[in-house]
Amino acid sequence: MDRIRIQPPGTACGDLTPFLPPQALEIHVQLICGRLAAELNMLLDGYPEMHGMDASEIYSHIGMLPRVLREDVRFAAGGIVSHEYFFRYLSQSGGQNIPDSRSAAALRRSFGSSDSFFYIFREEAQRMKYGGFLWLCLEQHARHRFLRLIPARGYELPLPLTPVFALDLWEHAYISTYGSDRRAYADAFLRQLDWAGIGEKFGDAGGDKT
Repeated sequence: MDRIRIQPPGTACGDLTPFLPPQALEIHVQLICGRLAAELNMLLDGYPEMHGMDASEIYSHIGMLPRVLREDVRFAAGGIVSHEYFFRYLSQSGGQNIPDSRSAAALRRSFGSSDSFFYIFREEAQRMKYGGFLWLCLEQHARHRFLRLIPARGYELPLPLTPVFALDLWEHAYISTYGSDRRAYADAFLRQLDWAGIGEKFGDAGGDKT
């Protein structure tokens, strides 16, 4: 059986300016994501039961592996998944700048308004003093769905919530372009997003479940 071949997230990205200059993007994808992918492939060499799984499935099936491997596999697989959500909705056309009508409606139900969400997101990003990711997730309560911001240390995934996107707040992601100004970095990220695509993801999140 062939080995698992996990590819570094972001390899399909082209120009993500103004959010990330080409050099910063290349370092992020090749050095950080490439290293995580290489480590995960190496760790899983010889475990054919993982064949065909993506990084998210591997993360969820850590229990299939020997205990001695689990922490390292969880770190590498969690890193791959986290970066996949970081790159998922980044637009090569400069972004949509503001949420479309569907996204705005979902943000309004959960945060009061799009502007309020942008403010809270920027402040949460600035408040995090450790390497990790800031996640926007869907949470189900009875027949209602809500959006929540979840700060997570390292490469921990916000399970069992449903992720929408994540902002990389490891220092390597922003320091060369934004210095210590994580608010500006978070704002540039939000304005680079494909909000129409995000709107299709959570539709009328916060409303009654259909």
